[in-house]
Amino acid sequence: MADEYICQDNAIEFLTGEEVATVTATQKRLKNRLQRLKKERPNEIDMIINKDGSICAHIPVRWVRIQPNHVMSEEEQAERAEIARRTIARRDS
Repeated sequence: MADEYICQDNAIEFLTGEEVATVTATQKRLKNRLQRLKKERPNEIDMIINKDGSICAHIPVRWVRIQPNHVMSEEEQAERAEIARRTIARRDS
């Protein structure tokens, strides 16, 4: 059973004061994003695609962000639900 385990880790590593971070990705969404960035900004990202399909990339540290989801109050949720209902009603009419 242990032989069947496939590592599916994603990691971002950087040292304080350095300008480059190393990203290791196995998740499809993250790999696709890194590949798109490589096409858009080839001079800002170095990338290796490994035999197992994982990616190791060097990116600028300034790209590394932690952005938690917005937490909505019940009132905000109700307001957005009403906007969505009106939008659907307009689209269906």
